[in-house]
Amino acid sequence: MSCTKLFLPLVLAFGLSACVFEERSTEQVIERGALADFSKYVQPVLRVGCASLDCHGTEGRPLRLYARNGLRIGASLRGQDETTAEMQANMTSIDGLDPQATQVENHLLLLKPLAVDAGGISHIGGDLWPDQSDGVYRCLHAWLRSGVSDEAGRQVCTEVLP
Repeated sequence: MSCTKLFLPLVLAFGLSACVFEERSTEQVIERGALADFSKYVQPVLRVGCASLDCHGTEGRPLRLYARNGLRIGASLRGQDETTAEMQANMTSIDGLDPQATQVENHLLLLKPLAVDAGGISHIGGDLWPDQSDGVYRCLHAWLRSGVSDEAGRQVCTEVLP
């Protein structure tokens, strides 16, 4: 059997399956999760649980997050509220983490910290959420789903704000 006959079905299958993924630009990310909502409801949760200098507040990480006392665009900003540019960069970093996720529940932002026993994926930082009923999981799910643009999404995030 020739290589062409062997690999052509695979190439076609992969090529066709790739069509279901949509490309998302930075503008779409910011539109999906309005910057004000992200800054008010999501960033405080990430700041406490994810954005420390020994976790995702480090350059070169697949998910890199800026935070008040963590990684900053400029060192002189440490201790101050995050800038608009840093919030936009955090949103873009989250979106870039798993650009091909076709369902919110399959996004790496939700799967990595979720306990493996609950359907998560192994995470160097360990299992952060025992299951999908965890408040932080639910907050990030709401943001990925609709940018916490609805009252239910805002409420679930408000419940877990530090």
